[in-house]
Amino acid sequence: MNINKSPFLFIFLLLILAGCQSLPPGTPPKGPIVEIKQVTDAPIDSKQATNIMITAISTTSPLAMKSKPPNVELVEDKFPPKLKDELNFFTLSVLKGLLAMNMINFNPTIRFDYRLYSIFSRSPVRNKSEFDIINWKLFLIALPENQLIWEHSTKMKIPIKNEEIN
Repeated sequence: MNINKSPFLFIFLLLILAGCQSLPPGTPPKGPIVEIKQVTDAPIDSKQATNIMITAISTTSPLAMKSKPPNVELVEDKFPPKLKDELNFFTLSVLKGLLAMNMINFNPTIRFDYRLYSIFSRSPVRNKSEFDIINWKLFLIALPENQLIWEHSTKMKIPIKNEEIN
């Protein structure tokens, strides 16, 4: 083979060899490689909260390790009164994001591998502002063992509508 006639092949081979040499020896560390942390404990807007939840589940949950998308059942649980439709939108946005990345399958006609819970609760700290603070928690249960294998939570602020929210 004449290396001068195929410089791209030569460069490609060098990159492959260099990549193999860049890993340190030994066993890989345990636990998540990527930790999803909010910069602050202050509540974030709903779009940021949805993005954080999608990033967290797609990088730190066991779903990220699957070669074939598992079948996941979504359980929308515990919505504060009068906010159900709005909060349901955020849960469905996470589900759509995972489906778009081909990380999960949602097929109610076959056995589910996991159950994803989405729980919202109003923060006990209420202030006289134009925002309601909502605690949002996602957690993943392995089936049929019913074993908690992943969870993540965040706080988000939602604009208060004109009517009083209970």
